[in-house]
This record gives sequence, C-alpha cells and structure tokens, in this order.
Amino acid sequence: MLSSALFSCNSSTEGPCGYTDPIFVKMEITSIEPADEEGIYNVWLQFNKSILAQEEQELGELRDVKVTSSYLEKNHLQEGITLTGKVSELTEGDCEPYVLSWNHGFSE
Repeated sequence: MLSSALFSCNSSTEGPCGYTDPIFVKMEITSIEPADEEGIYNVWLQFNKSILAQEEQELGELRDVKVTSSYLEKNHLQEGITLTGKVSELTEGDCEPYVLSWNHGFSE
C-alpha cells in the first residue's frame, strides 16, 4: 500500500513530491576503515530493505558528517552493530530519491 507524503524540494520541477509510507529498516555496520582524509573513517552500512539496500552505504555521506574516532566513540559505533530507522522512497516529482530518519540519537 502506497500513500503520498508531500514535501517541497529544491528542484526544477514545480509542485510537491510524493513519497511512500516510511518503512522500518535495519542497517548493519559491516566495516569501519580509514578514509583518504587523515583522521576520518568510512563507516559502511548494509540496509536490509529499501533502495538503499542495493549496495552498501557510507554513514558519513548519509549524515553529511566527517566520522572521526571521537564520533565513533561518542556514538558507540563498531562493526557488527545494527542501527535502525525509516526510509520513504520517492514516488513522484523531482526531489531526493529517499528520506531517511534514524532511531539512533547521534552526537556530533
């Protein structure tokens, strides 16, 4: 069952965009590795559902943050743990392909 949620977006298309009802997702941290930038880490997540499950996703990119060792410690992030959240996928319009919300209370 699909329903539309209306969101405005910064795009060339006028009018609202439609999204599916949010679906509950689990995201397992599959690996944590040093990034090209010194002191920064890539935290790779495997989603169990949604368009984000097609390939591993990088936490820093999803959250638009630089993941440092301090960030890992503050947020108790380590390989093998599972985070949860909800994903709504774009059904109409020219907006972001998904909206992701996290159940994990991240500290910067």
